[in-house]
Amino acid sequence: MGRQTLTKRDYFPTDEYKRLVETIEQLAGDGVTVSGVLVTLEFKYLVHFMVNPFIRPSDLRVLDCSTAMPALQSWLATLGRRKP
Repeated sequence: MGRQTLTKRDYFPTDEYKRLVETIEQLAGDGVTVSGVLVTLEFKYLVHFMVNPFIRPSDLRVLDCSTAMPALQSWLATLGRRKP
């Protein structure tokens, strides 16, 4: 098992999380670029993927496909079962 951290992980209150997602949707719809990168809805999906299982940005670089793919496939499957 991996090393446990003693520091508390921060979180988004629900209203801030909703505002973040809505802002990403708006930026993606307007075709905005940030640091030369086009903001797309993929960024929104990444935020969902990181926030729901409490993944920190620094954790993304250490995930490998054998670890991330089953979790990502499971998450994507739940999206398909949700009602619009």
